[in-house]
Amino acid sequence: MEPSLDELKQAVADYKRKLHARGHIVALAGNVSTRIPDTNHVLVTPSQVPIDALGAADVVTISVDGDFVDGNRPPSSEARVHAAIYRARPDVGAVIHGHSPYATALAVLGRPIEPIMDEFLPYVGGTVEVAPFGMSGSAELIEGTVEALGPRAAVLLRHHGQVAVGKNLDKAFQVAELVEWAARVTWLATVAGRPERLPPEAIETSSGVYAYVKDM
Repeated sequence: MEPSLDELKQAVADYKRKLHARGHIVALAGNVSTRIPDTNHVLVTPSQVPIDALGAADVVTISVDGDFVDGNRPPSSEARVHAAIYRARPDVGAVIHGHSPYATALAVLGRPIEPIMDEFLPYVGGTVEVAPFGMSGSAELIEGTVEALGPRAAVLLRHHGQVAVGKNLDKAFQVAELVEWAARVTWLATVAGRPERLPPEAIETSSGVYAYVKDM
């Protein structure tokens, strides 16, 4: 049975708090969204609402074109990035944007997360690329994010953070956690030496099952 609209709104608020609890965001940063099934509408976290005050009633409805539909507050300044991802990726049911420390450090460096761990690939689909820098909400940020994300499940935003997508909020959050873990391993391996990519055949095999695994 599909969750009700109120349940979806609560889930969006809950996952924003979960991002904070897991260290993916601080203060007012980060945003979360999910599709409303069988509509062209999306639920997204609002702008400038403290974590401890965020509730289902604060969650905003926008269209997949990025237009305001309903809500008591303005949507996140990056709501149009979420909308653009949904337009480009019909398979995506949820988008999570955070500033987890290691992923953000690599984003600041402009360094992709290369496929160096086989268990990471099936869930993300390959290298986590870095989108070019763009001001929050700008056309440059929107276009660059969608292009750098491509068919995969995550992208780094230059000088900003990471975006993870999935079939639903739980899957998108799992990807966000995996990206931060992979970024941390990449950082530690770089300190100790020079990380090596997986063999080409392993990359091809793991990436090939991505379309299956992400729908589980």
